Formats: sequence, structure tokens, C-alpha cells
Amino acid sequence: MPITTVAKSGTTVTTVMTPAAVTITPDTTRVQLQDLRGAMRSGGVPVVGPQGTLLGVVSGVDAVDPARPNGTVRELMSTSTATVRSDTPIEDAAALARDGAQRLFVVREGKLVGVVTRKDILATADAQITRQIERTVIGMLPDLDARCLRVKVDDGQVFLVGRVPWHRDVDACSRVAAAVRGVKAVVNRLDYVWDDRPRGRWSVHHHG
Repeated sequence: MPITTVAKSGTTVTTVMTPAAVTITPDTTRVQLQDLRGAMRSGGVPVVGPQGTLLGVVSGVDAVDPARPNGTVRELMSTSTATVRSDTPIEDAAALARDGAQRLFVVREGKLVGVVTRKDILATADAQITRQIERTVIGMLPDLDARCLRVKVDDGQVFLVGRVPWHRDVDACSRVAAAVRGVKAVVNRLDYVWDDRPRGRWSVHHHG
């Protein structure tokens, strides 16, 4: 049976992002950064302009070193930030996360609206992949008892466990899973009930 690539889910990063609770401006001083040590250690603080435009990020304990009190954020911030638009599909954000991004700043028309972590992105993407595979396989195999199929996804790697009606369904499920966007590998541990390979007649597959 033909298998086509499953379309994007329609889920965007806004479903898992959290608002940027703490922001600073380029004129924030090192002294003022002393109160933000915790945020620095957890990945940095976004720097925004007067209209909320994301300008950069300040991170690292060196930025709040009390022995170096002079200077402003303008001199410390990095303008190299990992950003995504608010309408970015979760699958695209997951690809960035798997490339090493620990968190992504979410912007809308250049303005900072939130932040999303690698952990949340991948968990959401894996759950979305699971639902897509289950929905497609159940629709493709009318004889399947849905309780006999278990799909687990871990960082894009799919594990298929359970029992399908026919031998041909085992490979078909692998093809369905591999066609879902974001899947990196498929481990197929499915068993089957009926052996429909050419042998002159069908036979029941005995498990043991």
C-alpha cells in the first residue's frame, strides 16, 4: 500500500512557550544584574529595546561578578540568539533543538513574546509524533485492535510494540512511522497473528 509523508501537525511553539518573565535593557548596569544571578545560571536574560524588540541576551556568572561593577548590558550582551517566530511549527523547532539549541526565544514581528526550552520542545514533538503514528496506523488497519498497539517516541526515535493482524502489516507500520516528519529512526518490535506470505495458504502465526 502506498505511504505518503504525514503533513505537519499545525502545532506551533506558542503552545509550549512561557512568557519571558524577566527582561532587561541595554542600559541595565552590572550592579543591577546582581539581583538576576539565578536567571543568569538558568540560561541568561533577554535584552529588549523600548518597544520590546529582542536585541540580545546576557548570560554567565561573569556578567554579575561583584568585583567588576562597572559597565552596562550593552557592553556584555551577545546579539547571537536562537530565535523562532511565534508561528513556527513545533517540528521545525524540534529540528533546531536536536541541533543543539537549549532554548529558543519566540518573537512576533521582532518583539519578544516568550521562550521555550529544548526539553519542552522535544517532549511536545515526541507526543505529536506518537499521536500521528497511532492515528494513521489505526486508520490504515481496520482489523487492528488499538489496544494491541503501543507507540513510544524518545527524541525522534520510534518504538513500535504489540501485535498487528497480518505479517504484511508489520512492515507497513514501519513505513508509516518513518514517513512522519521528525522521526529519526524506527525500532519495530511488532508481532502478528496471521502469516499471509505466499505459502499456498494462509496460516496462523504461533508465538512462543
